[in-house]
Amino acid sequence: MAGEGFTILHASDFQLDVPLGGFRWIPEAIEEQVLAAPQVAALRVFDLAIQHQVDMLALTGNLLCPSKSSSRSLSFLLDQFNRMHEHGIPVAWATGASDPLDAWPTSMAWPDSAIRFDRGMIDRRVVTLGGIEIEVLGCGSDAAGDIHPKWFDGLSRGGRQVVIGGGTVDAFKKLEAAGLWLLGGRSYADHLVDGNANVFYAGVPQGRCLADSGPRGAQLILVSEEVERRELECSPIRYQNVNINVESIRDLDDLELKLCEYVESNSWKADQISLIQWDVNCKEFNSVFHANNREFLQWQRQICQHSMLSTSCVFTLGVNVHCGQDSVELSDGEGLLGDYLF
Repeated sequence: MAGEGFTILHASDFQLDVPLGGFRWIPEAIEEQVLAAPQVAALRVFDLAIQHQVDMLALTGNLLCPSKSSSRSLSFLLDQFNRMHEHGIPVAWATGASDPLDAWPTSMAWPDSAIRFDRGMIDRRVVTLGGIEIEVLGCGSDAAGDIHPKWFDGLSRGGRQVVIGGGTVDAFKKLEAAGLWLLGGRSYADHLVDGNANVFYAGVPQGRCLADSGPRGAQLILVSEEVERRELECSPIRYQNVNINVESIRDLDDLELKLCEYVESNSWKADQISLIQWDVNCKEFNSVFHANNREFLQWQRQICQHSMLSTSCVFTLGVNVHCGQDSVELSDGEGLLGDYLF
């Protein structure tokens, strides 16, 4: 219907109990930011829901593992649910593999506007979004983190329906239950189309390692005659892989100069910390850059401890130097050996 529509902010996998990784040496200057990053990213999700005045916030699993999380994390999450209630934003939460409802403390009193979907069965809820009655089909994932389309057999009523599931779809063969599927369990945002079904993965709001490089956040979904989405970044800390090609590197000072020149010639977000893994390719090789060279290890530790900009927003995770076909990249074993020697 022309002019009618509603908005959903979709986020997933807060993983408040999972710390950031990928560090050999955590820079002292950003130690507190590293520890706080998962909660800061989650807070930005709730802030965005209020900022965009969405009709509903959909959370699709793995917010935290109740048995591994601190009372502070549990209180933080409950406070944010209450905050959404105060702003008139219902929260539809489908649990994932790590946060089934029976694992949560019974003393936690969730607000009435919180709709919780657990594993084991499909639950139906009718909600009014943007003045339109929408039927939500919700379920948590199984223990492996999967949502199976066959669970929804016979549930389609041909009207406006949305599936909110706390895991990944195991196969895209039968998604007739709804035209919009909001799912979790993946580290990256994605939009897939299966027939008439739009399938959205929100990704994680904060990456945990180099495998999560690039922007991370939530997605704003506008549903009207068509379905549109906007990706909204939430991560206070961003992992990045950077490749540099140079003719030659004389020594460690020359290598550091080339890295600094690259940093200074590019723009960086002042309100976001960038953690960079450098891969430097050169035509001329110097033995000092071997992964098990003690001088190279000492140099890496020093450069990792300090920001490469005065704004303290660009830090180094590590440096790999490659020459032609010869790689001097740190292997896991060499890295452990280097740490032992250090």
